[in-house]
Amino acid sequence: MNHPFVRKLQNSAYYGLLWISIIVAHAFVLQQVYDFSVSDSLFDSLAANLSFAILGFSIWFPVRYIPIADNSLPKLITGHVLAAVSILFVWFIINRLLLNSYFDQDSDYLLFIKNTQLYRIILAALYYAILLLIYILIQYYDNLQEKLLHETELKASIKEAELNYLKAQINPHFIFNSLNSISSLTITKPEKAQDMILKLSGYLRYSLKQSSTQLSDLQTEMDNIRLYLEIEKIRFGDRLTVRMDVPEELLQQTIPNMILQPLLENAIKHGVQSMTESTSIRIQILQMESYLHIQISNDYDSEMPSRKGAGIGLQSVQDRLRLIYKQHELLQTKSENNQFVVEILIPQMDK
Repeated sequence: MNHPFVRKLQNSAYYGLLWISIIVAHAFVLQQVYDFSVSDSLFDSLAANLSFAILGFSIWFPVRYIPIADNSLPKLITGHVLAAVSILFVWFIINRLLLNSYFDQDSDYLLFIKNTQLYRIILAALYYAILLLIYILIQYYDNLQEKLLHETELKASIKEAELNYLKAQINPHFIFNSLNSISSLTITKPEKAQDMILKLSGYLRYSLKQSSTQLSDLQTEMDNIRLYLEIEKIRFGDRLTVRMDVPEELLQQTIPNMILQPLLENAIKHGVQSMTESTSIRIQILQMESYLHIQISNDYDSEMPSRKGAGIGLQSVQDRLRLIYKQHELLQTKSENNQFVVEILIPQMDK
């Protein structure tokens, strides 16, 4: 931790201005109250205050190396008393030498110096106490800023870890289903199994490419979604119909990568897999003020018992949105007329 009055030029300027003001005020009092000449008053003030201004830099070191939080009260008092006595003693010797050498022919002023020794020491002790308090406050502020920075970095690390965990939940879940399908197709439809393996490798390549980031443009995400749906189309054939309504002017908008795949997987699991006839999934994306509104709806049979699952899909999306955007209620679901609808809002930063 550097000295607070030298780490920035601005701080040094403030320190200098403070002591210049004290020097001028001290000289003014000497000249007005005791009727000394301007030159004598100014030298006396300079000798007393400039020497302490220089020595005042050293007060930082007992504050720095005897921190309040790490030491007992007796150790703190002993350390600071010793530091104060040492600095005041050095200041007193320097001040007396300067004044005696300058006023060696002026007996009246030498007498004045002798008579005001106690007041000069009290004033120097007051300077010490004020600078000590300033340094303690600066150290407290620095420690607080360092703690806040550390907490911010820690929160960011935790957030990143949570996001990566949520993303990591998605891939194994999808791969497990895909490998099961490939296993079945190798016997009944080996050519489709081969096609599915190629498309799955392309999808996984995208996943690995995006693993180090959280956001991408909508165009990239939609390309990945089309690849995912082609894989699922191989599994379900004509039973799966997909309609996309995505305006071209929205393709450059920002969206968390791989955020739509678990929603579509949920739609397939609770829609296509639970019905024997053709099932439609619709993806509709609109701009709503400062939000990107994404709606994914799918047919489902309301009379069929609800399929139980680990709840990874919707919950992981909701948690990721909350962590990234620090907003709640960005995901909503509803069921009506044999349609299950998922709506998410993606906040868009002003460009």
